[in-house]
Amino acid sequence: YLNSKKEDSFPLLLLLQYRYQLSEAEQANLAEQLAKITEAQSLTALTNHGLQAASFEEFKIYLLRYLPTDSGV
Repeated sequence: YLNSKKEDSFPLLLLLQYRYQLSEAEQANLAEQLAKITEAQSLTALTNHGLQAASFEEFKIYLLRYLPTDSGV
């Protein structure tokens, strides 16, 4: 249950693209970062943050908390 497949981040990516109208570069970077998150609980929490954050910049602050420490962001 706690481990998700990489495709599990795809709905979140679509939500964020729609909500924040991201550029192609932002979309590619975000997709790469979300692919590093493997726990379903983390993806659920990020979905909630994506719905609540007022801006993409604010969402990225939350995203950094969920990325593995070796992700080199």
